[in-house]
Amino acid sequence: MLTENDIIAHQISVTQGDGGIDIQATYKRHLILIQCKNTKDGINLGMVQKLESACSRFKIFLEF
Repeated sequence: MLTENDIIAHQISVTQGDGGIDIQATYKRHLILIQCKNTKDGINLGMVQKLESACSRFKIFLEF
């Protein structure tokens, strides 16, 4: 699905319960960080905070 939309996945590391970034990709020279979830209860604030924390490791790529 990513390839069909011109998104190039560089690293895929889906490990259940790791709380980190599952897919690192690029789209038109932009970094895309993807975290996969399988939940019946929806996304809660704690999950968003953990994702934000994981994204902070990539801060160097986000600065202009």
